[in-house]
Amino acid sequence: MNYSVKKRLLLLIAPIIAVILESLPYGVIMKFADGPDSTFTVTYSYFSLTPFGWAYYGPLPAAVLTCVLVMLTLIYTARPTNALGRTAGILSIAAAILSASPIIFVFLGMALSDTFTLTGAAVTLLLILEGVLFLLPEKAKVITDRSDTEKTDQDK
Repeated sequence: MNYSVKKRLLLLIAPIIAVILESLPYGVIMKFADGPDSTFTVTYSYFSLTPFGWAYYGPLPAAVLTCVLVMLTLIYTARPTNALGRTAGILSIAAAILSASPIIFVFLGMALSDTFTLTGAAVTLLLILEGVLFLLPEKAKVITDRSDTEKTDQDK
């Protein structure tokens, strides 16, 4: 398998795994209080409307963007174009930022430190990998024909 086929295969597998992880009920942690001194934790899927209804806006748009990314990647593997690759790369990075919103809120002091799950970290890393793969250029072509350089050396 050459580099291009391996890259396309990885581009296709990464967002599919991300969607599978997003559909698991362990991606989003929400804490609720049932009294003045006690709280309980509930986990939800990225696709659940409950976190979105409680003003936790990151996971649902990240899940929708990941589904769109799967569609774009399917189209890209069939007919790769630079514009489609750049679009999918930017979309992937945007979905990764939305997926990492809990940890971003922790750094800004707007959320508790235990709101980011291992599933959310895996989804974020897969989306970053996808974006990097889309936005990095192809391998540079190696010049194998040295006749042009030999002619310039002989002319001197």
